[in-house]
Amino acid sequence: MKFHKTVLARRAREVDLAVKLFQSGMEQVDKLRNEDIDSDDPNLALKAWWPSVNAYWRLVRAASEFCPDTGLAEVREIRDPEILVLLEVKLADKGLGARAELSITMVSKKSTRAGWSEIRAAEK
Repeated sequence: MKFHKTVLARRAREVDLAVKLFQSGMEQVDKLRNEDIDSDDPNLALKAWWPSVNAYWRLVRAASEFCPDTGLAEVREIRDPEILVLLEVKLADKGLGARAELSITMVSKKSTRAGWSEIRAAEK
């Protein structure tokens, strides 16, 4: 995904490129979110576990490494108040040096008998 390129651009000290990649990544995650909120077949998993929320967090976390204002500004553009609060809390935790919890991603839809889920170790 774009967040890997964003991190590489940040490491190369190409802030403008990193911001552009970040914004492009956010557009892609918005499309992924549309799959999660599809009115015909929404993701029934806990919203905090949606793939789009996980992707938002990864991008925002990467952006906060090279330009904290950009990450925070983009978070505030998210219109879903639950996702907004979740990302703000995660940013605050990160800023205070708290270790992130387990990363859980889950899809559960009516159209598929078995959804999928992924659980990762605590983020660094």
